[in-house]
Amino acid sequence: MSAPAEAYCSDHIEALALDTCLRCGRFACASCILRLQGGMYCVTCVDRLQRASNGFAPSGPDEKVSLLTVCTVLLGTLVFCIPPLGLVALPLSAWEIARISKGRASRGGRFIARAAIVLGVLSLAVLLLALFRVLAPLK
Repeated sequence: MSAPAEAYCSDHIEALALDTCLRCGRFACASCILRLQGGMYCVTCVDRLQRASNGFAPSGPDEKVSLLTVCTVLLGTLVFCIPPLGLVALPLSAWEIARISKGRASRGGRFIARAAIVLGVLSLAVLLLALFRVLAPLK
């Protein structure tokens, strides 16, 4: 829904409203409105929605994935070639998730960092299985 032609932003009284917030209905200008998951929301509601649910994130440039996140997934996939290197993904991806939670890294990498943790756990399981198979004949 777009704002009427004569509507002004509720935060910037000199700026014409571009649209209304889907959640609260306030008029918002171009600098106060964001497209999120198919709807238009004001900055205040975006903050509230993000605090309420970690999965609600804006679409656009903020969804870029950091280089560290990509590296953790690459290391995690090494579980299929070199299992010990896959273990490196566990602490790195946990660190990256902490950085995302504190706002120091892009939220777009959260899913990938979680996938790297799964791959790191898989790497640990492969190593333990291999160790068990090597030590079992020694008994």
